[in-house]
Amino acid sequence: MFKKIIFILCTIAIFFGTNSDKVKEFGKTAPTFTDISENFSWAKDAILSLSKIGAISAAAENTFLPQALVSKEQLAKMLFFTFNLDSKKENPQKFADVADTRWSYRYISACADFFPKNQDLPDHFYPENACTREDLAVICAKILGLSAENYDSLNSLYSDFSLVREENKPLFAAAVNKNILSADSGAIYPQREVTRAEACVILKRAEEIKNGNLKPNTLSNKIVGKSEISLSQALSWAESKNADKRFLDVAPLYWEYGEKTGIRPEVLYAQAAKETNYGKYTGSVTPSQNNWAGIKTVAASGDAPFDHESFESPEDGVRGHFNHMCAYVGLAPIGEPHERFYKTSTAAWAGKVVNIEDLGGKWAPAKDYGASILNDYLKPMSNIDSIN
Repeated sequence: MFKKIIFILCTIAIFFGTNSDKVKEFGKTAPTFTDISENFSWAKDAILSLSKIGAISAAAENTFLPQALVSKEQLAKMLFFTFNLDSKKENPQKFADVADTRWSYRYISACADFFPKNQDLPDHFYPENACTREDLAVICAKILGLSAENYDSLNSLYSDFSLVREENKPLFAAAVNKNILSADSGAIYPQREVTRAEACVILKRAEEIKNGNLKPNTLSNKIVGKSEISLSQALSWAESKNADKRFLDVAPLYWEYGEKTGIRPEVLYAQAAKETNYGKYTGSVTPSQNNWAGIKTVAASGDAPFDHESFESPEDGVRGHFNHMCAYVGLAPIGEPHERFYKTSTAAWAGKVVNIEDLGGKWAPAKDYGASILNDYLKPMSNIDSIN
């Protein structure tokens, strides 16, 4: 019996000794951060998840500083714990500016191969430098073992995709297509430096993809076709955005008229979210106008409420929304359409609009109008089940 006890104690000692990097974080509970409440609700779950595994720690007592830029060595630690990397590599990289006594040495040694090399001084890591979104996207792509992808379509989707370094574009495209990186109003911001909050969200998405919990985004950009997003997904997404009750109430009508017209209902529901701020009508159109898509009148000369169509009921407004889109894609309207429909039907491009991005400069003056619907509304809607 005594020998068995000695054996068990020795086994435990060996386990703790060989796994000290990970064991020290076992059972760690997430701290209560006082600065990630309201304005950072979008990142809160990711921050708390990474803090539980020791990937991040408080910047000061009960604070996280979510808007502070994440340094390369901080990111190395986050990568180390998020992806369970090995700190005892046979031939760890050596950097002139990272001494083996530095707090981040083991983390940098474990993941240096994933970081882009400095072109001027390849033997320097610059641990205190900030990391860009481009760099983090490529790092995640390498860790996940993603294959290089064609990036031609991204040139039209994102106004600033050209800023991505040529050698990084294939892996950057892979990261974007897997929804590791998200866009904002048609821009992907590759050279923007990453904040601590943003790094947590991006790494959490990458971890979920690695574990098979986050589906790659294969959403179509076509306007006409079968729905690719369920009504329940759309409602969950709208609720997560604190949508007005009116916006939630008309959701079933969008799926009903989608069946009747052949237009994908999620495309128009996403557009309605953009036009009405999720049914809150914070622009010039009033709720009583039941105009879900910012449709102008024939005689419109400005952006006042009377410059926009009014519909008798919320359902009539949904029907008007689908009818107006019918003029764009070449489908017959349902019932008697509104006046503006007839004028739109005479445009040179009427009946020829195919992709969501093509709505830019047509439905609205902004060239990135359609890209924003796709990237800022539809893609998050399609991921709501897997992310939440």
